[in-house]
Amino acid sequence: MSFYDEIQKHKNFDFKAFTDKVLDNGVLNIINKESLSEQDYLILLSPKALNHIEQIACKANEIAVNNFGKSILLYAPLYVSNFCINNCSYCGFSTNNNIKREALSFEEI
Repeated sequence: MSFYDEIQKHKNFDFKAFTDKVLDNGVLNIINKESLSEQDYLILLSPKALNHIEQIACKANEIAVNNFGKSILLYAPLYVSNFCINNCSYCGFSTNNNIKREALSFEEI
């Protein structure tokens, strides 16, 4: 499913009416759940959830440590060429950038 399809699916959803119905005990119940639904995430983004921001942060930390441990990973790419077929707006190697393209030989690498 594309991002556009998701937007279309929720095009007529009344977010304000939904979040206006959120209660404190609903937020607390979600914090204690093992897995969350789309609506659970909306509840955690509601104004009422601000009353429980510390508990939400603790739960987020618990999930992060369970999934990734207490480590920091560094990513250091090794570029051997600046040729690219993509047009990413943030990237210096974007195909639309008018730059001199080069590729390193095996010996240069």
